[in-house]
Amino acid sequence: MRLAWRILGAVAGAALAFTGCTGQALAADDDEEEEHWIVWDDRRPRVSVAEHVLAGLSLAGSLTIEFGTNQPDHPVWKKRNVFDRGVREAFVARNRDDRDRVATASDILEIFAAGYPVIVDTALVVLAGDRNLDIFEQMMAMNGEAYGLTYLFSRTFHRLLPRERPAEIGCREDPEWADECGRLGDTASFVGGHVGVAAVGAGVTCAHHAYLPVYGGGAPDVIACAGLTSVALAVGVLRIVADRHWATDIMAGFGIGFSLGLGLPILLHYDREVPDDTPATTSVAPQALRPSASPTVFSWGGTF
Repeated sequence: MRLAWRILGAVAGAALAFTGCTGQALAADDDEEEEHWIVWDDRRPRVSVAEHVLAGLSLAGSLTIEFGTNQPDHPVWKKRNVFDRGVREAFVARNRDDRDRVATASDILEIFAAGYPVIVDTALVVLAGDRNLDIFEQMMAMNGEAYGLTYLFSRTFHRLLPRERPAEIGCREDPEWADECGRLGDTASFVGGHVGVAAVGAGVTCAHHAYLPVYGGGAPDVIACAGLTSVALAVGVLRIVADRHWATDIMAGFGIGFSLGLGLPILLHYDREVPDDTPATTSVAPQALRPSASPTVFSWGGTF
């Protein structure tokens, strides 16, 4: 999980640096009233200074917990329910090499799901493709807020509610069952960190593509949401197969990440309106192309 957040931090820093380097050129283009296919709906509130502060504080708090505290050596949650035991017995890989390969696959998919909305959507499509600094700033701020809070909640649960990883069952019978056998971190089971990171990436992707025509609207934007959500769910399943987390860890991690990623942008911005007595401002001149007032609707069914 640390690797994913370090990569995301580097990507975010590079994207912000790129913004600074291209800001003057984009401003010049705005003077020429360049048309963008993605335009902010002025009826919707923009990211506030308070939200920037919240994102910064959540990231600072997460890093403080990450590097300023230690994961407890002994779990306070060792009881296993019938559901968790049954899912583990049904899905865990019996071979060490298979578990390691599955764990590596989950690492790769986690980084992909978390990085996609930052690298592909925000930096490449919005900033480089549409040359739209205005939307880039809004999306980056909303992404940072959701990622920061997800990271904070995840690490807080790890420290305050240390739970024994399922691999410890195998470790007691075979010391070579997993790398975590007897190591620091074998109590960081609840909540699932990998799936939380992947799910917040899926959540912000669904929120942005539902209310902004990032890919022009319609099926491509729906596919982006469905695809990233599927990847996040796959990460959760793979973590169970690799014997890294219990099923309830995965459900909680996915729920926190996806709820924050999807919910924060929608509740604070996309599904709200600026009060009538508050003049709306925008750093981009009004354009002929505007997104539809009605968002693209995503839906899926099933049990998990």
